[in-house]
Amino acid sequence: FGGLVSVEPTKGAKENESDEESVEDSSQNALWSDEDDLVPDTDTLIYNPRTINLSKCVDLNKQQTSLQRLEGCEFHKDAQIALTASQDCRLNLFQVDGKTNAKIHSLFMDKYPIRCAHFLANGSEILMSSNLKWLYSYDLISGTVQKIPYIKGIKDTKFTNFKVSPDGKHLVFLSKFGKMHLVDARTKEAITSFKMNGSVSDIDFMSGGEKMLSIGDEGIVCIWDIRMQKSVGMFTDEGCVNGTAIAASQNSSYFACGSYSGIVNLYDEQCLTKSTPQPLKSFMNLQSPITTLKFNSTSEILAMASNYQHNAVKLVHTASLTAFTNFPDFSDKFIKLPRFVDFSANSGYMLLGNSHGRAYLYRLNHFKRY
Repeated sequence: FGGLVSVEPTKGAKENESDEESVEDSSQNALWSDEDDLVPDTDTLIYNPRTINLSKCVDLNKQQTSLQRLEGCEFHKDAQIALTASQDCRLNLFQVDGKTNAKIHSLFMDKYPIRCAHFLANGSEILMSSNLKWLYSYDLISGTVQKIPYIKGIKDTKFTNFKVSPDGKHLVFLSKFGKMHLVDARTKEAITSFKMNGSVSDIDFMSGGEKMLSIGDEGIVCIWDIRMQKSVGMFTDEGCVNGTAIAASQNSSYFACGSYSGIVNLYDEQCLTKSTPQPLKSFMNLQSPITTLKFNSTSEILAMASNYQHNAVKLVHTASLTAFTNFPDFSDKFIKLPRFVDFSANSGYMLLGNSHGRAYLYRLNHFKRY
């Protein structure tokens, strides 16, 4: 787990200068370096499906805890860094080592309470949204912040929640009345809009980013072809009246649907060809609306969480269809209301961000690499 980010002082900066900047100050040079040795490999598989071997590390954001709930908590796909973003108007970057997790940079967005933040493209850009019409883009190479006053081709008055395709080519903004706006990630211009019946609660991309899944308040999952820009199928999530979350594994072998009742249905790829597929298993470990579903890089682990209930998070071993019994344990009451779960590039680490501004970091000892 060698450091993949070298922290370089800004040219001409004094040693005791603050590392914070407002959106008006774009002179900060990027704290960035790139290496090629973080590529997925065949790490150690999980042999015991009942317990997961993990260790709690120092909080990712111990050096800059957010003052309000987290609205972004995410690993970089290539470099050993991670971001946190919050309604306290701060975007923070940390170097992930599990020991100190040094703060690399803190960006203050004046009068812009962040509601969503993701790494884009090759990881050299971070896009931020709020309950406003305009967006902000932060360039990690140049250290500059660019205001995007609107998205050309979309009449929405605010852009709050969005997802990024795995190939980095597209953004999808969730809107009202079941609309999802497909946007070019490079130009930030609208490509087309999809619409499903009822409202849309969540979307996720299948492997490669060529297809997308969406789920809404009618319990229907729609399958969209990004290239053809149309719906290519749909299926009913068994027993679901109000779908709240959806996730696809990186190899597209598993699909998970979460509902308002707290039930999570796990499907295999047959759900893509049947209108009423039977889930491999229905998990009833949580009793409140599912707000987060996330698979790890090897598709062996499914994380499910609800920010409606304290400590409402579980990890599932997909191959054996069982939930790990030792997480969370009695000592994990500090989790409180979980809002985000993310896994690092090769599943060496897991992030868990909560409503109190803390980002908990865990080392998954089954996996050797970051």
